[in-house]
Amino acid sequence: MKHVQLITDGACIGNPGPGGWAFILRYGEYKREAFGSEPHTTNNRMELTAAIEGMKRLKEACSVEIVTDSQYVKNGITQWIKGWKKNGWKTASKQPVVNKELWIALDELVARHETAWKWTKGHASHEDNNRCDELATRAARDQISSDRRAGDCAVNSEPPGAAAQRICLFGGTFDPVHKAHLRIAQEAANAVRLTKVLFIPAGHPPHKQLSQITPFEHRYRMVELACRGNPLFEASRLEQGDQFSYSINTVERLALSLGPGDKLFFLIGSDAFDEIQTWHRWRELICRLDFIVVSRPGHDFAIPPGARVHRLDGLALPISSTDIRDRLERGEPTPELPDAVRSYIDANHLYGAQH
Repeated sequence: MKHVQLITDGACIGNPGPGGWAFILRYGEYKREAFGSEPHTTNNRMELTAAIEGMKRLKEACSVEIVTDSQYVKNGITQWIKGWKKNGWKTASKQPVVNKELWIALDELVARHETAWKWTKGHASHEDNNRCDELATRAARDQISSDRRAGDCAVNSEPPGAAAQRICLFGGTFDPVHKAHLRIAQEAANAVRLTKVLFIPAGHPPHKQLSQITPFEHRYRMVELACRGNPLFEASRLEQGDQFSYSINTVERLALSLGPGDKLFFLIGSDAFDEIQTWHRWRELICRLDFIVVSRPGHDFAIPPGARVHRLDGLALPISSTDIRDRLERGEPTPELPDAVRSYIDANHLYGAQH
């Protein structure tokens, strides 16, 4: 098992206010620095985010020493979280746990590895911790004058022999995920030789009220179940949270984990692509990736200047999540759902399912 060291830190100007996070990942001679920011957050959230983002970079089970100057993070993940989970994510005083979604994400990442948590005094003698503080503070300051900023710097480049990846983002509410989603993703993978398809449930779609969709955790679990058995498919929490799920922000987060030769793709239906010029920071988006556009037979779509598009024509898959939800409520069969997804729906009494 590889032994790696992860050093993390977070910063916030105002608390709450603009915040930044940063980590350094070390493995032998390999070193990676990464940082990012949020427009309105807290110091504790940035400390947690730094640890989460660092752990997400590990592609296999490792022995990880995590160095943090946050007693909140160290004590929370090693001590307090056991009681929180036992009490249904309530504190000893019966109050909801603050930053619950971040604690859940960190807990799931930690469970995949052997971890040892080490506290260090901030602004002291730990060189890497001081460097993380510098990066996180810089990111927080830069956030004041920009909508959002994220960066990644591979100090000693990628490990020798690292193969370039062709990664596709496939976002949606997935309420629920069904077999047509899986078929489209596989066809896209075959067409442009993808090495990974990230299924990304939207945390808060800009065009929908949260009350109109199933809670994120259920939708994520269903996607996770649907992806099992296909090594190309992976469920992602990139858009988890209460903020609007803008695609450019998702791409910026993902960019932190990319190697120098990696290439990004975005899987999208032709109807949605026709409206791409109405999207938040769309010009930046089309510069950062290629689009795989799924088109109905006989349907054409406009391509904005500068957009790189791969057409995926002829996929007539008339499956509607709305229709599936209606039939679930009536207790009717849903052959369009993977068996594991239907079992999860029944077990958790989603969509008024009768069984």
